[in-house]
Amino acid sequence: MSVFRKNIVPLIVITAVVAAVLTYFYRPEYFDFIIQPSARSIYERSLEKTPGQLDQWKKLTTLAKQDSVNINESFSENIITSTRSPFSAGYMVDIAQGESLLATVKTDTINSSWILEAYSLNGDLLQTAVATDSLMTILIRERESSTIRLVVQSFLELTDTTLLKIYKQPILEFPLAGKGNDAIQSFWGVARDGGRRSHEGNDIFADRGHPVVAAADGRISSVRDRGLGGKQIWLRDELTASSHYYAHLDSQLVTSGQRVSRGDTIGLVGNTGNARTTPPHLHFGLYRTGGAVDPKPYIWKIPIPADSEILPIDSRVIGSGSGANLRNQPDANGGLLRSIQNDRLTILGNAKDWYHLRTADSLAGFAHKSVIKLIE
Repeated sequence: MSVFRKNIVPLIVITAVVAAVLTYFYRPEYFDFIIQPSARSIYERSLEKTPGQLDQWKKLTTLAKQDSVNINESFSENIITSTRSPFSAGYMVDIAQGESLLATVKTDTINSSWILEAYSLNGDLLQTAVATDSLMTILIRERESSTIRLVVQSFLELTDTTLLKIYKQPILEFPLAGKGNDAIQSFWGVARDGGRRSHEGNDIFADRGHPVVAAADGRISSVRDRGLGGKQIWLRDELTASSHYYAHLDSQLVTSGQRVSRGDTIGLVGNTGNARTTPPHLHFGLYRTGGAVDPKPYIWKIPIPADSEILPIDSRVIGSGSGANLRNQPDANGGLLRSIQNDRLTILGNAKDWYHLRTADSLAGFAHKSVIKLIE
């Protein structure tokens, strides 16, 4: 009996392995809960039985990864895609140290049929969108400056009206409760003491006693009352691997070693230290390995872009007039890609008064509506 068991156990194991391999080969979706493939991989798997469509899809992906349009301001684009003209485009976005990047795709359908991805310039996939009902979102927080390529692509058999938004936000909370950009009245690098030193922070003005809040979750590393900063608080923030410096306070409401949450009141605005002759304000500084860095990108509030009105769209479009130029941004000051006078074009979408276009030789860019002629 023991000999039988010794022989049967390896046979069972081998049979199970073979069964698993065959199942994965014929029904790989059964293993998705283990492998957790990307939305792109799952969709490409669904196209394997139609090689022509799979080839079309991969060519559209390649186009998007080669696009060089630049989005440096808050951006909103209307996209109308159809089975005749699937959408595929790429967007280059520069992120400063201290900024976070948000990209959202809002669709008319609950079951999203879109791909939204972020890549490094080396082509490494950094993140795929998180889908919630009809909204897909990417959020990237960067500790260092970088350039991100966003790829947006619709499924082939899709007719949809879609709103794409790309914008940046500061990583940190604004350090004065209820205040914003206008309260910053002295910036990084301004000369101090007759030019003997430069300003290593932002001065944010408010009435004496105005609440100063923690710009991030963290631990209070020091509470001091001395030197140029007068009454000051230091907060260690792991999110940005930095130390926050709150100076010239009238009152300190925390103790060294205390854990605080983003938005907690930690002190009150004053003018202690070398600010005795100035109106009350907070000096907010940020220190990382190597010294102080400009805190402005970390706290500067950027407006979320409003929805763009939809421009007329037609399948037959040409560039019209000597001023018909394709640019790398939806702006008259955007970099000139080339003239598109009399060129046949495909409309990808529109950002306010600018059409997002692709030429017959696959170059993508923006042109103002005044130089685009729709042919019925």
